[in-house]
Amino acid sequence: MSLVGNFREVQFADLLEFYCLSKQTAAVSVTAGDRGSEKPIGKFFVEGGRVVDARFDGCEGADAVRTAMRRLNDGAFQVELGARSQRRTVHEPWRALVLPGARAPERKDSSTALREFRPTVSVPPAPLGGPDGAAIRRTPVAGPGPVVPSRRDFPAVPSGAQGPLTEPLPRLSREFVPGPIGRWFLAFGGALVVGGALAVAVGELVGEKAGEELPPAGPTLSPSTPPRRMPAGVTDTEVTFGMAAPLSGPSKELGRQMKLGLETAFAAVNAEGGIHGRAVRLVTVDDGYEPTRTREAVRQLAEEKGVFGFVGNVGTPVAALPYALGRNMLLFGASSGAASLRKTPPDRTVFNYRVSVAEETAAIVHYLVEMRRLRPEQIAVFAQEDSFGDAGYLGVAEALARYPEVRAVLKVTYRRNTTDVSNAVAKVLERRERVRAVVIVASYRAAARFIERVWAQRPQMVFASTSLVGSQALAEELLSLGPRFPGGVIVAQAVPIPTSHSSAVLRYQEALGRYAPAEKPDFGSLEGYVVGNLLVEGLRRSGRTVTTENMVRALETIQGLDVGFGTQVSFGPLEHQGSHKVWGTVLDASGNYRPLELD
Repeated sequence: MSLVGNFREVQFADLLEFYCLSKQTAAVSVTAGDRGSEKPIGKFFVEGGRVVDARFDGCEGADAVRTAMRRLNDGAFQVELGARSQRRTVHEPWRALVLPGARAPERKDSSTALREFRPTVSVPPAPLGGPDGAAIRRTPVAGPGPVVPSRRDFPAVPSGAQGPLTEPLPRLSREFVPGPIGRWFLAFGGALVVGGALAVAVGELVGEKAGEELPPAGPTLSPSTPPRRMPAGVTDTEVTFGMAAPLSGPSKELGRQMKLGLETAFAAVNAEGGIHGRAVRLVTVDDGYEPTRTREAVRQLAEEKGVFGFVGNVGTPVAALPYALGRNMLLFGASSGAASLRKTPPDRTVFNYRVSVAEETAAIVHYLVEMRRLRPEQIAVFAQEDSFGDAGYLGVAEALARYPEVRAVLKVTYRRNTTDVSNAVAKVLERRERVRAVVIVASYRAAARFIERVWAQRPQMVFASTSLVGSQALAEELLSLGPRFPGGVIVAQAVPIPTSHSSAVLRYQEALGRYAPAEKPDFGSLEGYVVGNLLVEGLRRSGRTVTTENMVRALETIQGLDVGFGTQVSFGPLEHQGSHKVWGTVLDASGNYRPLELD
C-alpha cells in the first residue's frame, strides 16, 4: 500500500514533518516528474518520529534533507508505509532539520496546504473494502486534513507487495473515504501538524529574544507585593547544581572525569563574571556506582545541600529520575544512554546531551557487519547486570533483528561493581568459531579483564565497546597488560578525541590547562565540559530570574547550536536529547585512540 502526490499540493518539509509528528514508519520516495513517472531522485526513511536515512541527488544524511527542502518545488512523491532502512545516515532530530531557512519558499500557509492536500492512495487490484466492509468510492470526496489511512482502512497487503520505484504504479487509483476511526485519525494528524508548526514558530520567536530574560510563570507581582523567594540553590551571587556520581570504588574514574569537566567549564565562565552576575557552583556526593546509594545522594543534595538542580550524574542517573521528577527539579546532561531518560514525549525537566546507548550499539553493529564483513550471528554481547547493560544488549539485539539469519543474540554478563568475569569468558570461549566479535557494555576494569582473558585464547576476536566504558581508563588498564596487548579495541564515543584540533576541543584543552594543569585531556572530562557549557547557555537564556520553568523554556530554544565539533546540538518541546552523533575510535598498541569511521 502506498500514498502518492506531488509537491505543487504540499511542501516536502510539511510532508516529512507530518510523518515525524505522527511517529509512523515510512519511506518517502521523490521523483522529478508527476505521479512517479520519472526516475527517483531521492528517498527518505522515517521511524518513530525521526528521519533515520536520507538520499537525494547525490547527497546523504542531513545534507540530503536540507538540500531537498531548498530544491523540491516540483515533482512527485510516493510514501511506502512500514518501509524501513537498513542503515542510519541521519542523527539529528527532525526539528533541527527544518530550521528557518532550510525550507523552500512557501507557496501558501503550511496548515492550509495540508488541509487542501488530498493525495491519491494506490492499492493493488484486490477486493476493495473499508472498515466494517464499507466500500471505497470511485469519486473524489472533499474534506479537511491530509489523507493518511490507518491499517483498518484498507485490505491487508502482503509484505513486499510494492514493486521497485521505477515500475509504474498500479492503474487502480481511487480516493479513500475513511470510516469513523479513520476520520478521527485524520483529524488528529492534522492537529499534530498545525501544533508542530505553531511550536516551531513560537520557538523561533523566543529564540530571537534569547538574550532577554524570560518572564516567570504565574501572575505579575504588583509593587506592593513582597518579592517572591528565590528557589533553593539560587542566591543573588550564585546558582548551585548537584551531581551524584561514583567518586570511589572500581568505577570512580567515570565520576571524577565528569566532575573535572563540569568544574572546568564553570571555572571558565565564573572567571568572566559568571552568568547575570551569578557564579555557577557544583556540589558532589559519592554514590559509589550503586543505585541504592544514588537515591540517598540526590535527597542529600536537594534537602541538605540545597541545590537548584542536578547535572552530570554518572552511571546511576535512572535511580535519581523519580526524585527529580517528583520535586520538579532539572536533571541535565547525565552520563547515561538509558532509554528511560529519553521518553517520547520527553519528561519536562530531563535533558540529555549525549547520544543514546541504542544509537551507539546500532553504529557498532553496522560497522561490524557492513565494514568488517562479519556475519550477524557471529556477534555476542558482554554486559553489566543492570539497566545500563540491558539497554546496550537491547540496542544490539534490535540492530541485529534487521538481519533474517539472526535467531538469538548471545548475552554474557558480570555483576556490577565487580571484575569477576569468569562465567562470561567461559561462555564466549565455549562458542569457539561461532563468536567472532563481542560488543562490550561495561565499565573499564571489568571490560579490561574480559578482553585480557578472551584475547589470550582467541587473539582474532574483535572487541567493540560503548562510550560509557571510560575510554582513557580502559586504555590504561589494557596497557598494564604489557606487550600481550596488541591494540585494536574499538570504542564508540559521544565526543571527539580530546587531543584533536576542532575549535571546541582546543577551548577545552586551554581551559583544562588553566584550571586543572595536572590533568590530561580525557573523553569523560571533555563530555563534562560540553555539558557544563550547555547548562551555562541555558542559564544565560533564562535571564536573571532562575526557575525550573524558565530553565526548561530557555533550553528548548537551543536550536542548531554549533558547539565547535562540526555537529549541531538542538533541544525542543518534543526533543530533549541534544546530540545524536557517534564518533568512532580505535585503540592502537601504544594506548592512543585514533579516529575510525563507523559508517
